[in-house]
Amino acid sequence: SEVVPTVSKKVPGVTYSTAVVTMKVKVTPDEAGTKLVASATYEVSSGTGAIVEDKKVTFTNTYKAGGQSSISGTKTVKNIKGNVPTFNFALYDEDGKIVTYKDANGITQTCMVSNGEDGKFTIKTPYYTQDDIKNSPYTYYLKEVIPADATKDNGYTSGNYKYDTASYTITVAVSDKGDGTLNVIPSVVGG
Repeated sequence: SEVVPTVSKKVPGVTYSTAVVTMKVKVTPDEAGTKLVASATYEVSSGTGAIVEDKKVTFTNTYKAGGQSSISGTKTVKNIKGNVPTFNFALYDEDGKIVTYKDANGITQTCMVSNGEDGKFTIKTPYYTQDDIKNSPYTYYLKEVIPADATKDNGYTSGNYKYDTASYTITVAVSDKGDGTLNVIPSVVGG
């Protein structure tokens, strides 16, 4: 089996092979009876991360890196004193759909949040893995979620509020830190 480093020497982000490979050595005399000849066979007896091909054993470790970031903003409402009412904000893709993603545990999440009483909000970017680096940077659009009854015809008004139609372009650059985590850096391009 592979000798797995102690905790302090493990490489972050690496899952080590758990395979146990059994080597059986058979010693027999040669045809003349003058020498002993050894032959070995290998078998993966338990665990994962090893293969035997052509009498060669290969142990395979796996590196995984992931990461996520966030973008913060503040909602202000004219003519309101005190607590800011709740409004929703989301990251949209180029097709105008709210972005969804799988988090580190594989659970589907939505890039949408509500502001607090102070008007502040923080929205998470999607969770990225090392497979996403090749397509970096990513582009999203941060917008206030406008209710269906707030349309262009009524000035984007619903109830007592006129909704903000501003769109902020967010680019997210993703790179590997080499320690099992990713640099996920969002930037606001404009509004």
